[in-house]
Amino acid sequence: MRAYLILGPAGSGKTTVGRELKRRGFHVTDLDFVDRLIDWTDLRSSRQIAKVPEHPYQHDWALSHRRVWDTDKMKELLAEVGNEIAFFCGGAENDRDFFGSFERCFGLHVDDETLTKRLRQRNPNRWSDGSKELQKLLAWNQRFQEFCRRHRVILIDSSPQPEAVADTVLNYIQE
Repeated sequence: MRAYLILGPAGSGKTTVGRELKRRGFHVTDLDFVDRLIDWTDLRSSRQIAKVPEHPYQHDWALSHRRVWDTDKMKELLAEVGNEIAFFCGGAENDRDFFGSFERCFGLHVDDETLTKRLRQRNPNRWSDGSKELQKLLAWNQRFQEFCRRHRVILIDSSPQPEAVADTVLNYIQE
């Protein structure tokens, strides 16, 4: 199996780089859009949440819930890869539980200004100045590089054009 994981904070370019790799003929799965993969769990009860509120999430709700991948569904997706090269783009709070299932993991990172600009292009109301959700994401963006180093995830600057970022990823897998 030649499966690779591309992760990073929201707005770091995972989906965009995945689209570029797909355009080049690779099998790409955007994990944010796989049916039955992502569950929200209440941290107090450890129970799955049936209904997730609309964006932006209320600060208290976001602090008391976590977004996780379903273990069985993720194993099923990985088993489908076979011998082809496959990229999985996305992340969850339990993504490190699956790092050993991938040949390599890549972490896309950008500076806070670029990240904020990208997010506001998607949804300016959700990512407004001072929003708790934006503050939480920017704090994660700052910790993300250390997280990658600690877990031996290959850091890639995703501020260049998606074609250049895809080239960088492919250079690593062709070594």
